[in-house]
Amino acid sequence: MRQTRLPMPWPRLPAAAALLLAAALLAGCQVNPATGREQFVMGSVQQDAAIGRQQHAQVLAEFGGVYDDPALTAYVDQIGQHLAAQTEFKGLPYTFTVLDDDLVNAFALPGGYVYVTRGLVAWANDEAELASVIAHEIGHVTARHGAERIGRTTIAGIGLAVLGIATDSPDLQQAAGVGAQLVLSAYSRDQELEADDLGIRYLGRAGYDPMASPDFLTQLERSDRYEALVDGRSGNSGGLGGYFSTHPPTGQRIRIARAAVTPGAQGVRGEETHMARVAGLLWGESPDRGFVRGGTFLLPDPGIRWEATAPFTLDQAPGGVVGREPGGGQLLFDHGTLTRPMPPDAYLTQVWARDLRLDRVERISVNGFPAATGTARVNTRSGPADLRLIAIAGGERLYRFQFLTPVTRTRALSEPLRRITYSFRPTGPGDRALMRPRRLAVETVRPGQTAQEFARRMAVEQRPLELFLALNGLDSPTQLRAGDRVKLVVPD
Repeated sequence: MRQTRLPMPWPRLPAAAALLLAAALLAGCQVNPATGREQFVMGSVQQDAAIGRQQHAQVLAEFGGVYDDPALTAYVDQIGQHLAAQTEFKGLPYTFTVLDDDLVNAFALPGGYVYVTRGLVAWANDEAELASVIAHEIGHVTARHGAERIGRTTIAGIGLAVLGIATDSPDLQQAAGVGAQLVLSAYSRDQELEADDLGIRYLGRAGYDPMASPDFLTQLERSDRYEALVDGRSGNSGGLGGYFSTHPPTGQRIRIARAAVTPGAQGVRGEETHMARVAGLLWGESPDRGFVRGGTFLLPDPGIRWEATAPFTLDQAPGGVVGREPGGGQLLFDHGTLTRPMPPDAYLTQVWARDLRLDRVERISVNGFPAATGTARVNTRSGPADLRLIAIAGGERLYRFQFLTPVTRTRALSEPLRRITYSFRPTGPGDRALMRPRRLAVETVRPGQTAQEFARRMAVEQRPLELFLALNGLDSPTQLRAGDRVKLVVPD
């Protein structure tokens, strides 16, 4: 989990971007050369680019920054620039960025700023599949979907929003916010299909196999099904975020994409090139953000750990670690560096929750760490809930827990949440193996090798066979063939 500076202000659209939006109101209906339809959009394509530039730094800050792999960056940029040259806006400068985030995600800002996460790159099985995602996002840019909905694009804190418990109180949201991420409000069904259609067009013009578009949508469904298995969910798109949070995972969309491909169309797939680029790609969490290993979270620097006892399960999200339990209880953990020295109780009441009326504020000690806690009754979309905030001081750093429980669950969850709090402690020698990063390895299947054999080598705690199959685009172990190139998750 990347470290942040505390306190963190509630993010707003920068003043310069607001001025750009005001200037953009001079525009009216225009015929878009990419779509051929008339649009009411604000401003020119150049003004779109100015808005994208304003928000680029915010995206980098909230999605882990740029992934430090010059060869992979050059690979993605080469694909993107080749695709951009096939569009109807050839003079528009594009910026293609690989984000250091393990979520499977891709999105674009107005004006040609296109982002893919390393998590998404890992799930592509060839260059054409990766190109299909980039082409889709370019389609959103050339269709100017961002300009059409720019008034609905907002910057919001991840705090309670990521937990899925947005409250009725803006003050509470500000108090509980733990950072900011660009919230790309969902495109309409027609806009998604339009971007798919444009993406397939650009794929074909660039010489790629256009069937890579529906193929990768299918691959993303495999990814989401695997996450659902691990999380104990049913169905798709119930996770904390990712590609399907802004790109609906409908079978109908896949069928429409397949129908849009000209029968007999062929093109480059680029499997060998892609496999060479993803070999060694970091898998899962970055070391500086810490590791979730089952029910344990470990932060190598400066070396702390805590455990989520049953019934909670843990996941990482941009800016923090989240936990959920079947009855609706939720937790969020993050950390940062204080902008000025102060004891935890002062930070709790004067900074973090200064606009929230806290009850039962008290100083506590958590395994030798000075700490403070306080509670509040809040209203959520699901009804009244109890919020407990805990601030733990560790040198210049401050660690924060937020626990939110439905009122009817507060008593039952009191002891599990207390155990989580008091499991916070320094790491020990036995934790070193748990804090090893994991990366992708690429191998060629030899005659007689089985999917089960590869699964036993996967450095994952849950359902390794299912992950091996999904990651390699296989729906059954019997589909594995000698000579196939496959990806494995291995210790660094």
